[in-house]
Amino acid sequence: MRVGTIIRWVDFPDPKLRKEKIKPRWFIYLGKTGVFTNPVLIHLCTTTSQCRNFEPGGRFSDHDFIKYKAGQFGFECDCVVHLAGGIYSQPEANILATTIEEKGILSENEIHRLYKLIYKSPNISVKVKNDIHDSCNREGITGLKRS
Repeated sequence: MRVGTIIRWVDFPDPKLRKEKIKPRWFIYLGKTGVFTNPVLIHLCTTTSQCRNFEPGGRFSDHDFIKYKAGQFGFECDCVVHLAGGIYSQPEANILATTIEEKGILSENEIHRLYKLIYKSPNISVKVKNDIHDSCNREGITGLKRS
């Protein structure tokens, strides 16, 4: 997978839902830890389709976010990237053992835009920010600030 890949995790084990109510969830692949990390962790940010919360007067209208329209980059409905919950960092082996569908990929400009949101976020550790930075650089996406 390349940085910026839009994925639909069909059987995402969301801890907020009961086991019998597993639902698909949309993520953006942001890269992974270095080769010397064991286990290798994959970093993902999630999206929400609860766009009304980000409209003027909404619960999160004063937060930093990026909105994507249905049809953009493979998204099937309007959605928002909001990093208040941080980044999902999961062992690569766990993710590869589940059902992941690649739906599209962000343009390089959109990856830069998303990275700026990540860089500014107080909810993401410097270690994870640097992993994402390094993953982008390995793929030729350069010019990003390092934490």
